[in-house]
Amino acid sequence: MEYPADAFVARLVKAGSQLGSQLWRSRDVTLRAYLASLVPGRGPTDSAWRTLVARALEKILARRGDALADEAAAELLAWPIIQQADHSNLLLDGETFLNNHLFAIACRERKRSTMFALQCSTVSCLTARRPVRGPVFLHHDKQLFQVIDGSKRYFKGAAFCALRGPVRHTFKALSTSEAPSARMASLLKHLTGYAAANAPELFRLSNDLIWRAVGNHAVRRIGLDEAFTSEIVALHLEEQNSPVRRLIFDPRVRRAFLEAKQVLIDSPQNISVNRTGPDFFWCRHGTRLLEARAEQQDSTSACAQSSWVPLFPTTPSELAKNLRDGHIYADRVLAYLVRCLLPGIVAVGGTSQQDYVPLYAKMLAVTQNVSPFLESSDLATMLSDLSRLGGAALVERTAPVNHFLANLGSGCDSSEFDASLLSMRVGETVGSLQCARYLERAPCVGVENGI
Repeated sequence: MEYPADAFVARLVKAGSQLGSQLWRSRDVTLRAYLASLVPGRGPTDSAWRTLVARALEKILARRGDALADEAAAELLAWPIIQQADHSNLLLDGETFLNNHLFAIACRERKRSTMFALQCSTVSCLTARRPVRGPVFLHHDKQLFQVIDGSKRYFKGAAFCALRGPVRHTFKALSTSEAPSARMASLLKHLTGYAAANAPELFRLSNDLIWRAVGNHAVRRIGLDEAFTSEIVALHLEEQNSPVRRLIFDPRVRRAFLEAKQVLIDSPQNISVNRTGPDFFWCRHGTRLLEARAEQQDSTSACAQSSWVPLFPTTPSELAKNLRDGHIYADRVLAYLVRCLLPGIVAVGGTSQQDYVPLYAKMLAVTQNVSPFLESSDLATMLSDLSRLGGAALVERTAPVNHFLANLGSGCDSSEFDASLLSMRVGETVGSLQCARYLERAPCVGVENGI
């Protein structure tokens, strides 16, 4: 059977894209079966680096006063999978809701009662001006709301995790073309005035409430953000034998990695990784995040107003403290290393992730060849199948899908929506795969007219 995205997916496969390979293998599989296949079988619980992830989870949940922190940590140890497709958005955002809703179905199909969902909180507050986009704005059907007070000037260049607290929901209407549905209006009224010490915590609390109210879910959603990643990295830094500690603090390993990283990012075959970014960490400077560079400088004063700061000199314990205090944050490579590649935890993500996670693993494998820092078992884990496509990319935004998302709100029942999709083949549900068409700009993918 031929599907609308077949020609595009075939070009991705030819270019060596893991996104293309996953979709091509799964095009004739029903969406229900595909979602169930995302969740790995019960795994061994004696992995040292997975144990660090479970310890970090337990600490984060205990800090929240979660009475089931022990059980959640045991669940992640035994069923190693985290949904990682989200930026920091409220679950009323259509794409974010689909990411979580479809992952909940995947867990339900495998008889799991708990799901772990991570929202990247180092994302910029204002990602586009026309139309305005970013985590502090909510596009819902034909309505646009600003969910936190502040000017566009304040949000421009600001990172979501670095917003000054406390923060409070306002839901200021920026477009008045249509009033929200009664369900939506009821939920927004309940959320208005919600406050927290910082923006990620506010969105976590709000999303907990939204999840309980919307979609008829039987799966408990545990929301996580970069504080979770920071705790994992901090635990690695305090572990004498951690490869993460060696990667950052052993000059030979660090140099080999940074050189391998640059070569692979500059390669024409790279279709997913930005060519700029920090060496390992983002440094918080006011409401901005600056790139950290692993090089010596006589003074940081000249760097404070530029786009980067020096990472060294420092010590593992100082770095761990700065992570826990929210002064620095792991970059994406380091985040996926500690959350996914080292512990062998499946990362369910979007279109770009399917190609950048394997590229991260390749960076580390090249580093290992030049300056060994990993156990052979760790390298084997990194090179296994740990990134899987999930979420909104699997469902084309047709009129029925948009109608369902437009009517999210308190008491929404998703059973009819689910039934209409789950028996369809993945090749049908992804439609023409418009959400990944940006990859056509890559020279190794091109388009049919020869570009």
